[in-house]
Amino acid sequence: TFPQLRILWSQSPHATADLFMRLKKGLSQPDAETAAEVGEDSDESALKDERYSAGPKLFLSKLPGISSKNIRVVLEKVPSIRALLRMSQAAMEDLLGNSNGRLLYEFVAKDKLAPQCGLTQNRLMPPWRD
Repeated sequence: TFPQLRILWSQSPHATADLFMRLKKGLSQPDAETAAEVGEDSDESALKDERYSAGPKLFLSKLPGISSKNIRVVLEKVPSIRALLRMSQAAMEDLLGNSNGRLLYEFVAKDKLAPQCGLTQNRLMPPWRD
């Protein structure tokens, strides 16, 4: 349900324009930049953040359990992909919440993602930041 949703109907485009003029009476024109930010998904905004390396951010955003609501937390609190993939289930659940943490942990453990990413070798994985 959408309790704040209101539907406006009018008989013609002219009537619609008139209706919007009456609704907007006394209000300033909207700022295009502010309007664009309102509709921007926070996941996209986190991916655009230049403080973080593009490749690792994109990889992170595709993992199960990582959402637009928690990607920034991971980027801020976990230093690298290597560190994230080595975390225990409890640590992932503390970071992401029980459900998302469990999803990520099961994906990493079940699919043996860590060895596929070279985590069993001594190669360094890049940090989030350049």
